[in-house]
Amino acid sequence: MADSLERALASTPVRPVWYETQKQHWEGWLREYDGAYGRSAWDRTAESVYNHIQCAPMLLWLAEAGGIPRRTSR
Repeated sequence: MADSLERALASTPVRPVWYETQKQHWEGWLREYDGAYGRSAWDRTAESVYNHIQCAPMLLWLAEAGGIPRRTSR
C-alpha cells in the first residue's frame, strides 16, 4: 500500500525528496532529529515521534513493516 500511495503522489510532487525508500526516509527522519528537519529536542516519547509524522507513505510503510494486517476485524 505504501508503494502504491507513493507512486500516486509522485505525479504531483510538492518538493524533491532525498530518499529512495520509505525505510531510508524513516531512518533519516529519526537520525536528523536535531538536524535537517529543524527539530530542537530528542527527548520525546515514541508516541510523540509517531504523532509528528506528516508523510502518509512513511506512516503506511511503518504499519506494513510492523506487521499490521491490511484489514482488521471490527
